[in-house]
Amino acid sequence: MDDGGLEGCIEEMRELAKDKSPYLGMEFPSEKAAYEFYNEYGRRVLVLEEIIRDLSKLIVSKFDSNHNHPLHLPQCTHLMPSQRKVCDAQGINIDIADESGISLKASHNLISAIAGGKEFVGFTREDQKTYFVQKDSETCSMVKRGMITDYGLFGNAVSFDTTFRTNKEYRPLALFCGFNHFRMTVIFGAALLYDETAESFEWLFETFLDAMSGKKPVSFFTDQDQAMAKAISQIMPEVFHGLCTFHLMQNALKHLGYLFKSGSKFSSDLKACIYDYENEHELIEAWNSLIDKYNL
Repeated sequence: MDDGGLEGCIEEMRELAKDKSPYLGMEFPSEKAAYEFYNEYGRRVLVLEEIIRDLSKLIVSKFDSNHNHPLHLPQCTHLMPSQRKVCDAQGINIDIADESGISLKASHNLISAIAGGKEFVGFTREDQKTYFVQKDSETCSMVKRGMITDYGLFGNAVSFDTTFRTNKEYRPLALFCGFNHFRMTVIFGAALLYDETAESFEWLFETFLDAMSGKKPVSFFTDQDQAMAKAISQIMPEVFHGLCTFHLMQNALKHLGYLFKSGSKFSSDLKACIYDYENEHELIEAWNSLIDKYNL
């Protein structure tokens, strides 16, 4: 085709574009944009037959307005996967209905009634379910990124606790916690465990460190669980393992509750051993004195 014929063809295609039709030389910023244009154009009974790639741009090189397949029934267009989409405004309505306790079916019926019929909604109930799944997935991803960021900043000292129970099977919920620069508690990670064996803890610690790009804490605080101690020595032998003072006091109350009776100085003597001595020799002396004093 000579230049004059080509220019005439391009001009003709540009006239068609006024009705949202493709034209020769039309550019798209991405493959996704071209696909979305094709879907919208298909609704207008036209076909985009051939698209070639030119670096980051896609250009229409050939166009045929004749269909080579039967068209979908107009009243069923809203059921075609390529035409179904939950827009932002509809997403807000879905969220409001869910927060109000309206069931998925009732919510979809309400949105359909507002739109004037299900064929005008643009999505099905299955799409509504998918919307919730994707939203939960995005929320989880954001939470995970936040945990990784917090750990990178404040993960030198980590407290690990499994004293929580969350379901009827009495499975332990394990939490990796710490403090931020405002001395507020931050969560670095969480897991539901089947049991509290050394093997389970080893798997959990390896998985946690892998999620945190291999960064190990400087100090790791737990209760006096022997399975935890064994797993820590295997997975993080160079990390300082400390015992949580809260659990030390809880264990003392559990096993030596009779020594906490009114008038006894056992509680203050025990707290002195925990908090007051920095010199190892002085601590050992105070501890031995505590043992003798209370015949333990």
